[in-house]
Amino acid sequence: MLQSKKKVIIMTTTEQTVKQYLEKTFKAHVDVDRWKDLTKLPLFLRERYTLFALHVFDKKMILILDSTDKEEKPSVIKKHMESVEKALGHVPVYAKSMVTAYNRNRLIEKHIPFIVPGKQVFLPNVGLELKDRQRQSERRADHLMPSSQVLLLYHLLGHDQNQPMTPDGMAKRFGYSKMTISRALDDLEKFNLGVHYKNGRNRFVDFDVNRAATWKKALPYLKSPISTTHFVQPEVVKGIGLKSGLTALSVFTILNEPSNEVLAIGRDDWKSIERSESPRELPFLDTGVIQLESWKYDPALLSRSNTVDRLSLYLSLKDSADERIEMALDALLEEIGW
Repeated sequence: MLQSKKKVIIMTTTEQTVKQYLEKTFKAHVDVDRWKDLTKLPLFLRERYTLFALHVFDKKMILILDSTDKEEKPSVIKKHMESVEKALGHVPVYAKSMVTAYNRNRLIEKHIPFIVPGKQVFLPNVGLELKDRQRQSERRADHLMPSSQVLLLYHLLGHDQNQPMTPDGMAKRFGYSKMTISRALDDLEKFNLGVHYKNGRNRFVDFDVNRAATWKKALPYLKSPISTTHFVQPEVVKGIGLKSGLTALSVFTILNEPSNEVLAIGRDDWKSIERSESPRELPFLDTGVIQLESWKYDPALLSRSNTVDRLSLYLSLKDSADERIEMALDALLEEIGW
C-alpha cells in the first residue's frame, strides 16, 4: 500500500510582501526598487541575498531579502549586514519570512534592523519597532513612551510658550519621524494629557497653561530617562554630553559636587561610542573616571545649557533613598517657578 507523501510548503519573502506589510502597518507609501549597482558587494553576499532600495518615511535603506531555508545565526547576519553597509553606504534591513522569537530578540539586542512580514518590524534608525497588532494590544503600558515624555516635558519647561503643538512642528523641532510623533500624540491622549483636536487635516495638542497641575497629573506616568550607566575615561566623551545626575544637581542646588563627573548622552551617541575604537567602558568607578548615562531620548532636546533639564534630572534621581538628594530635588522643583 502506497503512503501519500506530505507536501511541504516553504514560505518565501518577496519585495512585494515586504512592501504590502509595511504599507499596511504604517499606513504610508513605501517604495521598493531593485538595487542597481552591486559591483562593490562581495560575491558571496550577491549570491546569498537579493538587494533592493527601500524608502520609508524619507529614509533610504537597503532591503536584504534572505530566501534560503536555513535560519542563520544573528551573529552571522550582523557580519553580513556590516559588510553590506560598508560596501554600499546605506543602512541594511534584513528580511526573511520566518525568524524565531528568540532570534528576533537577539537581532534587536544587536541593533540589527529587520522585517518579518506579518510578525515584526524593527527599524531603530527611523524610530520604529512594531510587533503584530494582536500582541501589541494585549500589552497595557503604565507609563509614557520616551517620545511622548519629551513632548510633555517640552511644554512643562515652558519651551512651547503655551502655544498649540502640531505634528509637523514637533517633527521638525525634535527630529522625530511623523509616525513617531503620531504615536506620541496617541500616547498622550490615552493618558488624558492635553487637549487633542483637529482642524482640517492638521492635528493639534494644547496643554493646560497650569503647568504645575499638569506635572502633578502626569508624574505617575513619567519614568527615569536613564537607559544604561557606564564608566568611561574622559576622552571617550570629549565634546559630547551634558552634566547630569549629582553633577547637575550640584549646579542647580547647594548640594556638593560629586567626586566623579556625571554626564548624559542619547542612545545614538552611546551606540556610536560602542562602534568606535575608543577605549572600552571600565568595570568600576575610579578616580577621574566619568559616570556616563545613556538616555532613552537625547537630553539636548530639552536643554538650553550644558546641563540636562530640571524635570528630566528630577525623574532620573527621584527614587533615591538619600535624604540630602530628596531635599535637593524638592528645592529643584521649587525654583522652576511654574
